[in-house]
Amino acid sequence: RADTVTGWLRRNRIGLALVPVALVAGLAGNASRLSDYWWAVDLHAHQSAGSDGVVHFRDRYDDGHVRYPIETDVSLISVTRVTGVTIDGKPHPVSIPDSSQLWEVTTHWDADPGIALSLCTLGIEGTDGRYWERSQPDPIQVTDAVIPYSACAPDATPGPMPPIPPKTQLVQPAPKDVRPRSYDVTTWIVTAKNAVPAEIRIWWVKPTYAALFVR
Repeated sequence: RADTVTGWLRRNRIGLALVPVALVAGLAGNASRLSDYWWAVDLHAHQSAGSDGVVHFRDRYDDGHVRYPIETDVSLISVTRVTGVTIDGKPHPVSIPDSSQLWEVTTHWDADPGIALSLCTLGIEGTDGRYWERSQPDPIQVTDAVIPYSACAPDATPGPMPPIPPKTQLVQPAPKDVRPRSYDVTTWIVTAKNAVPAEIRIWWVKPTYAALFVR
């Protein structure tokens, strides 16, 4: 089941990556709109956690063809410096550049199972203002394991998938694959070796992001 879902994501990653490219092309004929676009691609509209540590995140994906809400409550469980990854209870050593450091980030989520959340981006901002994002593929070499694809949903039950244009409807999971309402996700991200995490950023559509401060 997990292999099927992850395979769908990997097979369609090119189409998903072309969505913002198509958006830029559509705006290119209008300098004012293009300027607005480039302003929007920066992360500058944060939604922060309250005193309980929970970000009640609300945003919306809308490219003029595909529209769906992005609504979830998310909180930070831990940010830990590690030398390897543990997947399905099994530890795996990793190989990363000597100038880098691997961090394990665990988050807690509460969302309607019908909300599409899997295609997010997670990043770490350091105390000195430097910023690193988790990417696919990350510069993490793992033996006999596959790093979970999503930083925001379980690989086995990610919930609805965003459609590949020209389709406009979310791809719904089979009943047995419906995502639970509450769950935890652990992911890994590579930073510079001397990084000190200050904030975890999670976003789906720039410029809006969830800001989880590292305590």
